[in-house]
Amino acid sequence: DLGPYDFLADTVDHFAASLDRRSVAAQVGLNAFSVFDPFWANSNDCEPNETPLACEYRTQQPFAAVILFGPNDLRVLNSEDYETQMRRIIEDTMAAGVIPVLSTFSANPDAAMYGQALRFNVILVDLAAEYGAPVVNLWLATGLLPNRGIGDDDVHLTAAGEAVDFSGGREARFGVPLQNLIVLHTLDVLRRELVEGGV
Repeated sequence: DLGPYDFLADTVDHFAASLDRRSVAAQVGLNAFSVFDPFWANSNDCEPNETPLACEYRTQQPFAAVILFGPNDLRVLNSEDYETQMRRIIEDTMAAGVIPVLSTFSANPDAAMYGQALRFNVILVDLAAEYGAPVVNLWLATGLLPNRGIGDDDVHLTAAGEAVDFSGGREARFGVPLQNLIVLHTLDVLRRELVEGGV
């Protein structure tokens, strides 16, 4: 239910098939390293020794990919390793003919890893500028949400049910609806500028 954002209906319709499926490269627990590890690839869809990222791009041939790595990386990567892996993801995405849409991520300001989260988000924004990639700035958008939209586990965004429903202003209170809204806005711009614009 798009509620007051019904102007996004054409974009939802355009990307409906993609919005209704799970990505091989987006699984619980994956980080910027494991997306290149064939161990995590779906054996039903992927070729032997194919990475989740390569499998996703080969099987789906997407127009664009929303790329969000960070919360799971905070505990295992330093800033240099994170930048290296994100750069690799961006370059592999572009080499596959896919537009990388980089997303910053939110973090609990009281969490021990908050400073590292800030550094990772700066790296993402710098890489987006370097490669000319669009950015979904979830970090900025969650600034006014309670606890920056982060749940009690200090990792996951707060949710408001399974459905995408903007009819009751949930995007102003919970992290997942807000993330869904700004991703849809970004896809709307890409659709209008590149698909309808004939680029």
